Order: sequence, then C-alpha cells, then structure tokens
Amino acid sequence: MKDVPTSDCSDSYTHYNFDVNRLSQCQCPIKGCTNELLTVPYRKIYKLPYCVKHGIRLHLRSKNSPTFVYFNGDRKEDHIKARLRNFVFYKQYVKKHVLESPSKAETWRLGYENSEDAVSWNVFVGIMKAGALSRTMSWLAGRKIDGEPEIYLWGSHIDLNNNRHVFRPELIQARDTIEKGIQGFWTEPDVMLIVPKKFVMCIEVKFTSGNTLAQIEEEKEIAGQKPKSVKGIIQRYFTRNTFWKDGSRYIQPNDINHKKFHGQLFRNIVFASGMAEKFDGDWQVVNLVSSTQWNKRASTMDADYENPSDAVRCYLMDQYKQRFTFQTWEELFAHVIKENDSLQDVAEYMKGKSAFFKQAFAL
Repeated sequence: MKDVPTSDCSDSYTHYNFDVNRLSQCQCPIKGCTNELLTVPYRKIYKLPYCVKHGIRLHLRSKNSPTFVYFNGDRKEDHIKARLRNFVFYKQYVKKHVLESPSKAETWRLGYENSEDAVSWNVFVGIMKAGALSRTMSWLAGRKIDGEPEIYLWGSHIDLNNNRHVFRPELIQARDTIEKGIQGFWTEPDVMLIVPKKFVMCIEVKFTSGNTLAQIEEEKEIAGQKPKSVKGIIQRYFTRNTFWKDGSRYIQPNDINHKKFHGQLFRNIVFASGMAEKFDGDWQVVNLVSSTQWNKRASTMDADYENPSDAVRCYLMDQYKQRFTFQTWEELFAHVIKENDSLQDVAEYMKGKSAFFKQAFAL
C-alpha cells in the first residue's frame, strides 16, 4: 500500500532491548526510542501501531499477551526483509528455499515474535552447523541412536552444501496415500531427523502455543480439509490408512482417550512409523515445548498445556510406548547446548529470545 511508510531497519531484537512498561504509555517498546508510533492497516479492519525507526508492528489487543511482528513496509521485498530479521543462520538459504517456496505453509507468520518455525530454524540449524545433531537426536529420544542424521524442516531436506531443498520421498508417499484429496495444509512435521535407511524422528514443536486437541463431537468431513474430530482423525489416519502394513502393530485405537486426543501428535506417530516401515527402520516422535511458556497457561477445550505422555502412550502398543517422548527447550539447552563451545551462538540466541516482549526461556 502506498500510504505505508517503509522502514530501513534490519536489526533483530532480544528481550534485553525491550521495556514492556512503555507499551502502556503508547510508546515503542525499544528502550530509549523517541519515535512517535504511526498506524498501519492490518487485515483490512484493524490499524496497528508501527515504529518506522525499528521496523516493528505492535499487536496489543490482548493486554496479557502483547507481541510484535517485524515489519518493514507493505511491498513484497519489504515483507521478505522483515521476515529474514527473525532468522540467525543462513539467511540467503531461508530467502530462496523457505520464504519464496510455494510448498511452505504460512510463510507470512515467519516474521512474528512468537513464530515456532523461526525458533525451530535458529536452534536446529544452529545445532546442525555445529555438528551436534547426533547428540541432540539421542537426547530427544531418551536413548542412544546410532548414525548421523539428516535434518528436514517442514518436510524439506536442509542441504546447505548443495543449496537444495527437496522433500523426503517417504513423506510425499505418505501424504499421497493417507491424505489423498486434501488440498494444501498437508501434514508437515515441524522437524524431522532421519538416519538414512535406519531411523526416523518426527518432532512436533511448540513455543507459546499448546498441543491442539481434537474435537470430541463427530463432524462431517469437509472435502479438501484434514479432519478435526477424534472420529474423523482415527478413520482417515488409522482405519483407512493403507500406507502401513498393519497399523494395529503400533496403535490400539480403542484405548484412545477421546477427551484428550492430540491430533497433531497422532498424525506424527502415524507418519513416523509408516515412513520407517519403508526401510524396516526404527522411529521416534518427540513433543518439544517451552516449560517457561507453558507454566503461564492453562489448558482449554482446544489446546493442551500439560505433558501429553500418558494420553499418547495409552494407545501405543507396549513395545512402542517409549517411541513417544516429551521434552522441553529449556532441558535441551541444559543438556545439549549450554556446555558445548561450538553452540555458543545458539545459546546466545536462546538466552536473548523474547516472547511477549519478555524473556522466552528461563535458562
């Protein structure tokens, strides 16, 4: 839009930069900023405060959870510049293979302060850069996993050496089989660590949001969309699933707790076990969350902020119950990142990361 001022700012901000008390005074939250806030259109019906000097748009409708978005203007190149500010490592790779990729869902969220995808990139790609993926994989699984994993974010292989970004073939096959007819928003594991021909780990990442709970009431499936009810999810991903050789080898659907059924975690289990079957390999599903953020929130009918291990393992067959683990970003920092000199840039990122203008992780 022509009336939206362009910001030249390319800086990234940490919680050290903010004074959240300035928000109540209608000031930019950056300490010492004297710039007057402007307003810019948002979703056609809102106008939101915008600091041109620091290139941030403020989202303050909720007094308990104010946040911001990196914002440099309304042109395409401005949006790309703004979102790149949320990434620490390999920005040109992000620009080419993520921001401009038609296969990545919801790229417009990547400039948000609380973007789970941005946190996933900065931590896991930083770990990859330091050569620490193998140790990280074993720690997340809670058991020793042999081999050096490849890393996939949102289904695509992060291949910096060859500057390529291709989907995992088994994931494509699983989508084509299990989610045939679904248009867009296919299952997109946040992070996958794969030891070729040996092991598949799917990681469901959470930062400030909770695990999504399936609807208890039955629904009529909407053509082209993933089911949202307990019954709908079980029917599509278990009962009608021909990608598996035998799904009952892993899951006993009669043991599912319908009042607390985590649809995303269930889909991760289905996809991880099914992909591992293709090369007779092992698998793991991990739920990685922030204890700092979850301790501030209560579960609702739609989102769960409690350890889901009992609700997940109850329907896994005995020999596969430990194939699900629940871990936190804070413990990952303590056990993998903190004492590793090669990961100090990741450590500094996590120490400075903000959520709602405050320290995101109590480290």
